[in-house]
Amino acid sequence: MGTLIRTESMTVPKSRIISNLKELVKEELSSRYFESDMYQGDFGNSSVKSLPSFEDKTRSSKKKEKNLMQFSNGELCNFDKYVIDYAIIGLEGYIAYEKPKVSLKPQTRLNKYEYYVMRYEDEDLLFESHNNIVGRFDNIVSMKQFVDKHHDAPSLIGATIDIYNKRTGLQRQVGSIESNSRHYKNKPKSLPKKYVKLDEIVNVAFGGGCPY
Repeated sequence: MGTLIRTESMTVPKSRIISNLKELVKEELSSRYFESDMYQGDFGNSSVKSLPSFEDKTRSSKKKEKNLMQFSNGELCNFDKYVIDYAIIGLEGYIAYEKPKVSLKPQTRLNKYEYYVMRYEDEDLLFESHNNIVGRFDNIVSMKQFVDKHHDAPSLIGATIDIYNKRTGLQRQVGSIESNSRHYKNKPKSLPKKYVKLDEIVNVAFGGGCPY
């Protein structure tokens, strides 16, 4: 067996690059059923680098194409096995987020042995970390108040909400922190009422060494 260099690109809000790449890893890992699937050239066991190897906010399609080619040739990154490297190769526009709110599935009331756990996504895909826990809550009201009064509420967007049972030790995901959004081609001078965060929408090249 050897290593296959795989490169692709995507357009995504800058703050969601790592979470989108981690979702890709989870999806490809979940498609494995047999030992031979380990060698199908996917990112199933990969981690994601936390900082980009290269960043260019160009809007020129030719420059973006050149950046992607340089990334694919390894000039703007270091291809490692089981590590996804990425580079920002262009700018598409901007996205504004409304004040985030709690979104729960129906029938998510707690019993006397349960409480809510809000957590950021894990950096480590294989081992859950307790450092990503945002808070624990005994009821919906206290959780909503926490989000409303948080000093950096936009940072909570995308956080998941689980119900944890103290008696059984089991947990299940029942919701997340969500936000409405608006897209802009150019950077707005001000945000609409209730909108609290502006992010860039960027072109991202990503890749790494995959087993085959």
